[in-house]
Formats: sequence, structure tokens, C-alpha cells
Amino acid sequence: MVRVFETEKSINRGNDFNGNADSMGLKISFFDIDETVFHSFAHVLVRNKHTGDLVTKLSNAEFNSHVLADDEMYDYSEFQDAKFFKASSKVIKSTLKEIKKQFARGDMIVFLTARQDMDNNATFKDTFRRQGIRVNDKRVRFELAGNLKYGPIPQRKMYIIGKYIKRFKNIEEIKIYDDHKENVRILDQVARSHPEIKFSKYLIKNGRIIQFGQLNKEREPMKSFKEHYISEEQELEELFGAIPFKIDTIKWSQKNKGKQPKGQGNWKFDFKVPVRSPMASYLDDGEYTFKGLFKKAVQGLVKYLKRSAGPKGNLKQAKVVLQP
Repeated sequence: MVRVFETEKSINRGNDFNGNADSMGLKISFFDIDETVFHSFAHVLVRNKHTGDLVTKLSNAEFNSHVLADDEMYDYSEFQDAKFFKASSKVIKSTLKEIKKQFARGDMIVFLTARQDMDNNATFKDTFRRQGIRVNDKRVRFELAGNLKYGPIPQRKMYIIGKYIKRFKNIEEIKIYDDHKENVRILDQVARSHPEIKFSKYLIKNGRIIQFGQLNKEREPMKSFKEHYISEEQELEELFGAIPFKIDTIKWSQKNKGKQPKGQGNWKFDFKVPVRSPMASYLDDGEYTFKGLFKKAVQGLVKYLKRSAGPKGNLKQAKVVLQP
């Protein structure tokens, strides 16, 4: 369940939308902020729960897929620094152009971010204002999913979108723009409960807006085998691109009728990691098992191998096989 956290100094205060949505055929676009509207340079800090010591810093992209160790916690202080956001953020021109185009034709723009309240909401909004975004207009709103308690970010964003659907009648279309696939995919679930609304999904990658599918009123065209194969390859590339070695999934795929590994399962990896020390060179070999999401299994495997092989282990030359 997602619990709502209300703040007296709402970022939308005096900015409420009171238009006649019943007669508008309203279109609402939800834009993520970090790496969607702006390239941002704040980090999520990972600290030791017991000592408060800094363990590592995570970029926005790294945070999307990061898994905390049992003795770790997140510190979001850099993401609440409005002056730093204003001074360092660089606008993504393709997204800004799309925002201005939609606003000009009468659509509602909602900036839907995982951030919490900033230390100065006015300074935060100045960053948008200097790009020509009319932040005090009734059709521009900010929703800070970090102010909700509990639940992963995609669930919190889905809850907020649901609030807008309940509030406004006769919504014609809802769009989402985000740099993280799991956030974009929340519309798949929302669309099943609202067949009367058209939903459009857009992924932001390297400053480009990529159409990620449409739901309801316009049927999404069936992918050809080639398009399906390419999308699977891109998904694997995104998952494996951040780890230092390749994972051989051939045996697993052959056993599972050509499917790619993903979702829930019992995962077993055999590994061999070259280790070089001043005295000798040897292979650190063994197996690693994990029950749960495949993505988390891979992340856990990387952490395990780093600990197991130590600083002398050459993970770039590791041989890892996913067993059926």
C-alpha cells in the first residue's frame, strides 16, 4: 500500500487546476524530471546504517536498478538541494520542445518525479521558469512521488496517475515520458482499468524521445519477429551493460524454448574468475544461486563475485554460465 505524505507548503499551492475538464477532452502528459527533462548531477548517497559512513554515490540511472545491502540506507540530501539543481541541471532540448508544444495546444503538463520536497521549492521551480515553462499556470503541476510513504517508485507514480484519472472526467489521452522502463510500463496496468482512455508511452534515452507503445483507443501494431528480437536484445544489453562480464544464457534459453531469462525464478550461475596474486594465479570457481527477479539475481551475483574473488580477481575475464 502507498501512504500519502501531505506537506503544508505544497509545491502546487495557488496553482490548482479548476478548468471545466468535463468539456475539454483533456490530455495529460506526465514527465519525469531527472534525465528526462534535465540532465541532473545530484547523487543518491549510500550510507552504512550503523556508522553513517559513505559507502558509494549513485547517479540517477544507477539508482534505478540499485539494491541496498542489509546494513545500508539511502541519503537523498543532494536531491533536495534546490540551489544545486538550479545551478547544475542542463535541459534536454527534445523534451523541452515537446513540453512547450503540448502546453501551447492546451494539454496539462505534470512533472512526476521520484524526488521529495526540495529545501526551497521556489528556487526549484525557477529552474523550469528560466526555460520558458510557465510553472504557475493552472495547467502545469508538480507531483513529488518521494513524498509518498512505502512502495517502489513505479507504484507511487501509478498511484499519482490514478488520482488524476479519478479527479478529471472525460480524459482523452494520458502520456508518460520517463528514462526508466519500469516507470513507463506502469501504464500497462493502468490502461486495463480504463479502456475509455488512450495511453501513450515514451522512453527517454540519450536525449531522444522513443515511442514505447500505445494502449486502448489505438491498437498497438504487432511486432515483426525482427522487431521483437531487437527489443529483446536491447533489454538484455541494458541489463548486462553495467556489469563487467558476459553471462552465457544459451543453455538456459535452449531448455526454455528460446526464451530470454527475466522475471521471477530460481536462478543458478556457474562461474570461473581468474585471480592473480604475487605468489600464484588461480581460478576462483563455484556456483551462485538466487530466488527472485532475474535482474536482482545478476546484481547479487556481481556483488558476490567481487567479495569472493577480492581485489585481485579479474571480473572482465570471468566466465559465467546461467544453468537451466
